[in-house]
Amino acid sequence: MNKQYGAGSGSPPALVNFLGRNWLLLLAIIPLFRILVLTSSNGEFATWQSTWRIYWLPSLYAEFAVILVALLHKMSPAKLFGSLGKPVQLILGLWIVALVAASALAPFSGPAIASATNWIVHLLCAASIVHLVRCRQVDLLSMVRKFCIALAGSTALAGMAIIAFVLLAGVDSDYDWKSSLPGYAHIRHTGYIFAPAIAAGLASIAIWPKFYIKPHLAILMINTAAMLWLGSRGPAAALLIGIIIAVLFSPHLRNRMFWQRTVAAITTGSILSILLPAPTIGWFGALQRFWNGSGEPSEVSSGRTDIWLETFRLISEQPWLGYGGLQFQRVNVAAEGFFKHPHNSVLQFIFDWGLIGGSAMLLLLALAYFRLLLDKNIDVGLRTFGLLGGSTMLAFSMLDGVLFYNFTILVSMIFLLVPLATFKPGRT
Repeated sequence: MNKQYGAGSGSPPALVNFLGRNWLLLLAIIPLFRILVLTSSNGEFATWQSTWRIYWLPSLYAEFAVILVALLHKMSPAKLFGSLGKPVQLILGLWIVALVAASALAPFSGPAIASATNWIVHLLCAASIVHLVRCRQVDLLSMVRKFCIALAGSTALAGMAIIAFVLLAGVDSDYDWKSSLPGYAHIRHTGYIFAPAIAAGLASIAIWPKFYIKPHLAILMINTAAMLWLGSRGPAAALLIGIIIAVLFSPHLRNRMFWQRTVAAITTGSILSILLPAPTIGWFGALQRFWNGSGEPSEVSSGRTDIWLETFRLISEQPWLGYGGLQFQRVNVAAEGFFKHPHNSVLQFIFDWGLIGGSAMLLLLALAYFRLLLDKNIDVGLRTFGLLGGSTMLAFSMLDGVLFYNFTILVSMIFLLVPLATFKPGRT
């Protein structure tokens, strides 16, 4: 697996070896796993199901698994921190200090401490991703290819399962589609799985144009149809931005065959989303929602502008260290006790950790993203994968809680860090 397992220490155990080769692939089945365990025929959920749905706990448990695998492969967080450049060490240290301080001063300390703990897990998972990429024994491009098709494929199966559930229950039934949809505590959360899945599918089609192209296109069509049928508009806008950026910076997307294939698949999926029967409520049908809301600014933003303005006001009252994590719905009047985040990652970070901690996190993300964008020493295939996925998720985070929920944080880290982690220590 890596040189830390020398002749004197013996070979790594078979299970450790297997996990070291397949950890990335195992993360790709989370969308389908959610559907399998978080579904109810009558809309009534056990306590553990409700908790898993609301807090995306399967994804957090997956992060624990990645950390464990990395530790079994002799990860040292201290050594990884030492391999970073001094400016990055300083910024990361500043964020950690602000995270702790904001949590200690939060109006509601329990949720703030829980949020800070979550973010420490995310940080350790990020370190684990870097370590596992660097100590790999498999071809990383092959591993990424498998991840793309597995993520896109498992999401397509999840989408088909949701569609089948709705049709079998009856589109005219009184089932609570808004908050009891299979796998998700809110119907809009389904967009969180389709955005990265479609980005990964597009990356696979672009980078490996001869690899099982018909199944890839079928999966892209299904994911497009399911995403739009379920009414998610944010992922569509984010994917458009991600594709535009990838076209500008990646040669893989400047190919006529790629565009012919993907436009055909996406167009077919879009038409299918309109033709499929759906409950006659405002939550379904993204294309219809785009059309009906085109002339009404408040409908276009789905009320986000009111939340953003109130968030600005609250930040101005407590600007330096913010309010701490998981405080938004408790202190923001516009949140009405329902919205857990400002639906904008910049405002979310500054609200949670103030100008000090929020700016530090935003700077870390900017450094990672612009290195991915501009450094041509990164393998071109990995760079295309990172650009499509990373650009999509970051654009989506400007409209929703992409950097609030565990699954989307995990997937965003994969898109950004897997290509960047190929740099050896000392080159960061």
